[in-house]
Amino acid sequence: MIASNLSNRPIRPDNVAIITPTKGRHRQLRCLLETLSKQTSMPRQMIIADGGRDASALVSEFAELLPVTWLDCPTPGQIAQRNLALTQLNPDVEVVIYLDDDIQLEPEALERLIGLWNAQPSPPAGMSLNILNMPRQDDNFIRHVFCMETEPRGKVLRSGYNTPVTGVSADAQSQWLIGGATAWRRDILTTVVNQPIASRWAITEDLMFSYGIWKRGENLLVCAGARVLHIDNTPIETFAV
Repeated sequence: MIASNLSNRPIRPDNVAIITPTKGRHRQLRCLLETLSKQTSMPRQMIIADGGRDASALVSEFAELLPVTWLDCPTPGQIAQRNLALTQLNPDVEVVIYLDDDIQLEPEALERLIGLWNAQPSPPAGMSLNILNMPRQDDNFIRHVFCMETEPRGKVLRSGYNTPVTGVSADAQSQWLIGGATAWRRDILTTVVNQPIASRWAITEDLMFSYGIWKRGENLLVCAGARVLHIDNTPIETFAV
């Protein structure tokens, strides 16, 4: 288990920060910031890590509503942008929430996440918010033949396939967490440094990072009440070059 110097005292919104990497997706970013401005629990700090280097004016529109700052990121890529933002955190921050720019939160999402975090006997390593609108993947015979079951949730199967952690109906333990809507203990992120992957299609980077933390004996959860939507209304990329 990774050594943690955190006590069991409850975290407060003042101990929470949000980091959002973005690049050229102003429409999605605006919607995210609008839903954050309606939260019933306001975090201490929000950092928009901008790999496109052109969202400063948009972020400044929310400066009076949110504790938000714009961070110029000369090196694009979500992992590089998140890692740079980690160096800008307030000293009081103990929990860091990574939110992709295409996430939209219900008003009580952060309050419920903090509540479940504080209900644990010891501080968890990470906790995902509950994405409600991901396509449902039902179990069937073919999935079992190819060792790609979807139940139980939050498992990494012997085949390497990971079962879903979205759309859960109750709080749940998990062996892995998604990357774009998850809270992490700050000491986890500084101890287990997530290295950028030199690939345009690094679709398993979140699985590899979080599953490695679970394998060390850390506690990972999904908070059913921290309800969010994933609204990605940009054109779908292809493998074509």
